[in-house]
Amino acid sequence: MTIVLISNRVPPAVDGVGDYTLRLARAFASAGHAVHIICKVQEVASAPEGITVHPIVQIWDRSAARPLIRLIMAIQPDWVGLQYVPNAFQKGGLPLALPGLLRQISQTGVPVWVTFHEVHVRLHGWSGRLVGGLQRRVARALCHLAKVCVTSIGFYQQLLAPYHANIHLIPIGSNIEPGAVAAPQREALRQRLFPGLPYVVSTFGIRRHKNLLAALQRARAAGLRAGLLVCGHVAEKDIRHDLPWVHYTGYLPAEAVCMHLQCSDLFVLPDFVGLNGEGGTCTKSGSLAAAYAAGLPVVGMRGDMNNHLLRPGQNIALCANDQPETVARIISDLLRDAGQRQNLATGGKRLFSEHLSWPRLTEAYLSFLQKRGDA
Repeated sequence: MTIVLISNRVPPAVDGVGDYTLRLARAFASAGHAVHIICKVQEVASAPEGITVHPIVQIWDRSAARPLIRLIMAIQPDWVGLQYVPNAFQKGGLPLALPGLLRQISQTGVPVWVTFHEVHVRLHGWSGRLVGGLQRRVARALCHLAKVCVTSIGFYQQLLAPYHANIHLIPIGSNIEPGAVAAPQREALRQRLFPGLPYVVSTFGIRRHKNLLAALQRARAAGLRAGLLVCGHVAEKDIRHDLPWVHYTGYLPAEAVCMHLQCSDLFVLPDFVGLNGEGGTCTKSGSLAAAYAAGLPVVGMRGDMNNHLLRPGQNIALCANDQPETVARIISDLLRDAGQRQNLATGGKRLFSEHLSWPRLTEAYLSFLQKRGDA
């Protein structure tokens, strides 16, 4: 089978959906399929065997149609898969030209699926409602053009259900490779980064680091001797250089992320939660999957996007809200309870192996891709 994946960017560009796209491509290639990725013009590293990257799109508007269709017709794929998130294809989050491009692709006769990494924003105020409404229109149009839709959590599945009858639920896989780091190597790195500290809390990805920092400051003021390890890129304006117990790694290659995460005792995702409980931690996050891949106990945020795979007390601890005092209390309780941390880590490993590993995710995709006629 030959598969074309469409993504705004792919590595070495720093882009979460692009990283997911390349990992999905690798999984398909490992299963014996030929894979092509079409993306925006960018620097492209050498692609793994079985994958060809085509950086041909200048901007995702009508001008992209001709090179897109010409290339797809030359490849003659069995499927085209659009990896969709609104802000990737238009800076303001309004890729209004994208449905037109997808319509022209579908008119070639090649079946199309759309993976919705996000659907639409939920912002207050007239401008937020306007953007959200326009994004819903784009999502509806993409659904009408797709043979199959894929999304990662039940909340998104409910948003898309009025627009499409065939929505597959496939969580997001890890953007790091699982694997245990040898204890001496792990301890040496930990002591170099946090000499003398008995506890280390880690996080990864673009999150509300200021909230987590405030929680750790509160916990430390109450006597908890813990450091904070922030893995991945963080904007310079958000970095605190005055706190010796905080270490920012900056961008790390995937293999180094796993080593750094395993230096910590607890992983915390300070996900956004609105006043009415909008948001929270869920399996649309590659960072969450990375924490499970690293074998860590996880703390997340309770919200309406929590999904059925996350079981509080079994594979995750959920904070009732994202206020620093609430997060500080849960962090402190878990760091002082090694048994509960181990229970959460064991449950997380089980969740990863059963639902979040790339072989499992590939099986879920191939369950409909290999039924080209009746998917």
